Amino acid sequence: MEPVDFSANAPGLLIPKLPDYLFEDDGLYTPEVGEWGEKKYALVGRYDRLFSTGMKVKWDVRVYIDLFSGAGKARIKGTDKIRPASPLLALSVPDGFNRYIFCDNDNRCLDALDTRVKKYYPSLDVTFLKETATSWLTKSQV
Repeated sequence: MEPVDFSANAPGLLIPKLPDYLFEDDGLYTPEVGEWGEKKYALVGRYDRLFSTGMKVKWDVRVYIDLFSGAGKARIKGTDKIRPASPLLALSVPDGFNRYIFCDNDNRCLDALDTRVKKYYPSLDVTFLKETATSWLTKSQV
């Protein structure tokens, strides 16, 4: 698999340069993912930016919901590479969402994500739910 370039203006990715601290080991829980994570997170970041920018004038309020949020960062298996995962990518888009809901049933993930959000994005409206996606969807009647 060809490595994904997360740098500014990487060809074809259309994602802004992300802060260096998102790629650093912060000592918090960071689960390992396969090498597929490189491409997945690049694509998720691209989609987040395209959607949030494209829809900013269509709706007054946009809510980002991640039902399997994880810890916010992931380590690529067999390497020292840390990559920002979907929650931190969504929180980093230039035309941010109005509210964020992150759901995971793993305390380690939610605790690490909560700490990261409070450190990097303290002014954003973020809710953390410790439950499975199925239970949240059933209760929310979405």
